[in-house]
Amino acid sequence: MYDTIVPPGFRSNPFCFFRVPDEKKGKTGREKKEEHAESGDKNENAIRCKNCGFRICGPEQRMDRDGHHMHVFNNPAGYVFEIGCFSSAPGCAVRGEPTMEFTWFPGFAWRFALCANCFAHLGWLYLSGSGRSFYGLILANIAEDIR
Repeated sequence: MYDTIVPPGFRSNPFCFFRVPDEKKGKTGREKKEEHAESGDKNENAIRCKNCGFRICGPEQRMDRDGHHMHVFNNPAGYVFEIGCFSSAPGCAVRGEPTMEFTWFPGFAWRFALCANCFAHLGWLYLSGSGRSFYGLILANIAEDIR
């Protein structure tokens, strides 16, 4: 059907995603979108997906990691990412098995974080062995909506 190109250093193509229920809550992107619409977030500040405008989290979820909110990293394929750290991102759907390969935060495995509405790649969920977690969201793919 479609040919996929696997970037060097990856076991499978990290840019192929399928619409499957969110593994944590068992909700599809459509169900999350309906839930967000019912939550009345239209009048509050929000961090949104730049692609579709879906609410990802609130600005109060910003956090520092290793003394900084913003970090700049490059992946093994040479792509540079400017990310911001967030304590939670309920508007993200998390995909993939946790991996320590090429992690940018020692002691934390990562999984892909996608917009739960349009499935745009927004960043990564980082998980430690002790149960701590945070999101590293690509700043170019999100926007703050101030109301």
